[in-house]
Amino acid sequence: MNTKQQQQKESLSGIVQDLKDGKISVHDAQSKLQVRQRERPYAKVTKRGAVALYGIGKDPIIMYASQWNRLQKTIRSGYLDKYMEANKDRISYIHPNHQESVNNLDSTSDVVTSILNVEVIDTKN
Repeated sequence: MNTKQQQQKESLSGIVQDLKDGKISVHDAQSKLQVRQRERPYAKVTKRGAVALYGIGKDPIIMYASQWNRLQKTIRSGYLDKYMEANKDRISYIHPNHQESVNNLDSTSDVVTSILNVEVIDTKN
């Protein structure tokens, strides 16, 4: 377990313990846990109207809605699954945080669905 994972585990158990001990309210515990959910991928609309997806890699993935739609159609068509299966001996999974989930999923669309389970943030308010 790496340091970040250890800190997250300790933080979660600390929240639970504080709740048990009556040091914080249920509302406070929920608030603290909601902040932790931000660690999963999330999306923002850019100034130019594109969608930026954060949390997949070092930099955000930024595409316009039409491009995201084309990507979804390509994934749903099965093309990417077939391509990756045909080239699996040459493909590397470089993101260590997703390695376990990638190995346990059946298809590329499952991987993308799990990674793109994002929180949409309204930046207009």
